[in-house]
Amino acid sequence: MEGDDRGVLADDAQPVDARLEQEDTTRTTGRLRWAIPLAVGLVYAAIAVAAYLPTLPLDNSHTQICTCADTSQEVWFLGWVPYALSQGHSLFFSNWILYPAGVNLADNTSMTLLGLLASPITLLFGPVAAYNLVLRAGFALAGLAMFFTVRRFVAWWPAAFLAGLLYGFSPYMVGQGESHEFLVFTAIPPLVFGIVHDMLVTRRRTTLRNGLYLGLAFAAQYLISSEIFLMMVLLTGTGVALSLLYRSTRMRDCLAYLGKSGAYAVATCAVVLAYPVWFFLDGTQHVSGPPHPTSNLLAFRGDLVGALVPTPLMQFGTSSLFNLGTRLTSGNVLENGLYLGVPLVALTLGLIVAYRRVPLIAVCGALAVFSYALSLGPRVVVAAKYTSVPGPFAVLAHIPLLQDVETARFSLFTVLFVAVILGIGLDRLRRAGSKAVASKAVRAVLVASLGIVVLVPLVPRLPYPVGPPAIPAFFTTTAVNQIPAGSVVVTYPYPEEKYNEALLWQAVAGMRFRVLGGTTFFLPGRNNHSYEDSFPPPALTPTGIEQVFEDALLGSARFHRKVPPSRPIMEKAIQTDIAVYKIRTIIIDPGYRNSLWAANYVTDSVGSPPILIDGVLAWFGLSPKQFPTIVTPSQSSP
Repeated sequence: MEGDDRGVLADDAQPVDARLEQEDTTRTTGRLRWAIPLAVGLVYAAIAVAAYLPTLPLDNSHTQICTCADTSQEVWFLGWVPYALSQGHSLFFSNWILYPAGVNLADNTSMTLLGLLASPITLLFGPVAAYNLVLRAGFALAGLAMFFTVRRFVAWWPAAFLAGLLYGFSPYMVGQGESHEFLVFTAIPPLVFGIVHDMLVTRRRTTLRNGLYLGLAFAAQYLISSEIFLMMVLLTGTGVALSLLYRSTRMRDCLAYLGKSGAYAVATCAVVLAYPVWFFLDGTQHVSGPPHPTSNLLAFRGDLVGALVPTPLMQFGTSSLFNLGTRLTSGNVLENGLYLGVPLVALTLGLIVAYRRVPLIAVCGALAVFSYALSLGPRVVVAAKYTSVPGPFAVLAHIPLLQDVETARFSLFTVLFVAVILGIGLDRLRRAGSKAVASKAVRAVLVASLGIVVLVPLVPRLPYPVGPPAIPAFFTTTAVNQIPAGSVVVTYPYPEEKYNEALLWQAVAGMRFRVLGGTTFFLPGRNNHSYEDSFPPPALTPTGIEQVFEDALLGSARFHRKVPPSRPIMEKAIQTDIAVYKIRTIIIDPGYRNSLWAANYVTDSVGSPPILIDGVLAWFGLSPKQFPTIVTPSQSSP
């Protein structure tokens, strides 16, 4: 019954919210009602800002670690959205990179919604500033979302504050905070938890409102990270099923409400995502099957002892434990977000046992165990040693789409459910016992101290290292206008693998030019399968420039040569690339090693030396007409 406020997870007497409101009359009202959430949000924001100091949220020249690899790619994604909207281009496809074929952005981690939300900042302060601000906002908003969610279930706000602190600054967030903005912006899962709770328990909103909210939340998550979207679908379905089984006597009424609100949610999500999902599955340059080889995806799995072993990203731990933590998750400490610490694990287990009759704690406990088990991947690993024991994910490892998930990232949901248990459990501990044992204030201090103590092992080793500035002045001044708008540019370093600063230069320059190369985007190779699982399409590989530039950058070790390749042959190959790809400008960053080696090849190939302008070496005004014997009409790209 829609108006009934009793649900499958409610205690026998009445819903959790109403009961707490009767027991605790100290809740703030009126204007002061928002004073505590505002203060909590400011604390979370201050921690997030401090984590990246001395780089400030609106800094447009520095990021953490470096302006390269995933960071450079994500800055480009943020820059593409306002440019595409202003110029009438697609949000989900671009040939401004990987020219001429382009890339299907829907198949990649393009975080389109974040690009939309950050567009005003991008236009006012630049895409690097937008990246820096959104990254910090991801931490603060994740913590605040968890605070508001847990606040629904508790009367004591410090319990909700500690739950938000755990979720918003967990080892998962700290690891992904180095370079994965789309995986740090995780405010939506706690909000989904609250919506589903209302559908199952309190039912304060109509089926239509809950359905709209839930559908929009899932759609928004897809447009930030489709990977977290898939995990959220799986765990939401599992959580609803467990909740219904927990109180099967009330299932009939609940199913009627869930059916209606669920239908509204699916319809809302389908309307919003119809075009993005179609483009993902069948749009230009789409990829069939998993983007990475399945073996690579499954390598990033959790370890059974991961919850107890700190990584070097944590502040506290012994050298032996740090060494072991480094070897977990295939040696990728950034993906190892499973650590919870012995005190928190012990307290969580104690709270589950002590309050096992509290439906919300019981269900969250089961989901925490389930999500942790999923994070272990298809085969259980213990202390970096493989076993023959299959993990629960073995059942899902070959299901389309789900096989794209890096299982270690299920740790986000493990910490979500643990945070809910922590918040509710601390609140109940504070209210437990009699006044003869301790006063209310003393109990509050003791319980708050307990909550702080169990979180101390999770204190991260911050701030993040600051990367060097990687934006030559040329791209931030009017000098960049010497590049004809929309023309093709090739850069040194050639943008692929981790040396892809050119994407950031392009974004900072307002997408004035197109670039050859890009980064490790998911591109179609043989039979439309990802080129990472087969080979890169020849149309995206200017063989002369790529080989010369990479041979120079990597010191020829990549090609197993002690000396540069034959100059006449490679000069001819560079001339062919200029003609075939209609390259108008070549830019070399002289700050990179062996840049003179690359510059000499280009000089000999085009017949003129570069111009040194605002920190770069540049050749402007290149044209296929310079090399009339190179190209035939059939060779020319469209």
